[in-house]
Amino acid sequence: SGAGRGQTMSRIKMGRVSTPAPSPGVIGWWPCFQANTDTSVVDVSGKSRNLSFGAGLTTAEAWAAANAFSSVDTTADDCGILARSAFDWDFNAGENFLLSCLINAAAPAATRTLFGNGYNSTSAQGLRFIVKSTGVCAPWFYESTGDLFLADTSGALADSTTKHLMFAWYDHDVASGTARYMIWFNGVRQYAVGVSASGLGTINPVDDFRIGGNKTGASAFQSMAASFSALQMYRSARSVDWDLERLDRLAVRLRRSPATPLTENEWPTA
Repeated sequence: SGAGRGQTMSRIKMGRVSTPAPSPGVIGWWPCFQANTDTSVVDVSGKSRNLSFGAGLTTAEAWAAANAFSSVDTTADDCGILARSAFDWDFNAGENFLLSCLINAAAPAATRTLFGNGYNSTSAQGLRFIVKSTGVCAPWFYESTGDLFLADTSGALADSTTKHLMFAWYDHDVASGTARYMIWFNGVRQYAVGVSASGLGTINPVDDFRIGGNKTGASAFQSMAASFSALQMYRSARSVDWDLERLDRLAVRLRRSPATPLTENEWPTA
């Protein structure tokens, strides 16, 4: 149609295809297509929220896979780190949250963390997105009412193939302490319906948000072997009413174009 041609042409300038501006709700956007000498993972969202390397991670390890950032299976801090102040998803305000990335990982020998900032409901509250030895994954929360270990996915994420992962947390009613979540692999739901979470309290994070690992104590760490690319995270106000069908469309879109950020039309903030 004429409208379609106009939209296409608006993104082509002097033989170059432009990238749309990300939604104002973007937390960060890290394509991970970088030189193997870089000492951080560059955020291209405009918010300058680069991921620093954990103390044990070398540039050779971080960029071992082409066009991807890698973490290493160790009991050291061999992962990417987003500063606590930069990870500004407000769980306590009932905000929606979305994470999208391409990931390649083998099933770990024991439960490991793909990303997160929590490990203790009293001293280190937050989210911990885990992968089990069977390759399945699940969101775990450490919050004021205790440890909340939510349902495993129906399929395996970690199977040594590259998959697109999308995780969405939505419909969070702070007053009733309830919310819903869904996980998609390659645009396919991992649960038949949005999974309900109840008995939710508050989360007050004290630690940075890690990609490819987590803290396990005040000065103890654990990371896993995984490669990440096209990493994007978003937040929006509770007033943005998401339903599963709309999120399904985002999952398909991000699977098709994982390195293109969500626009404000795709991810409205209020």
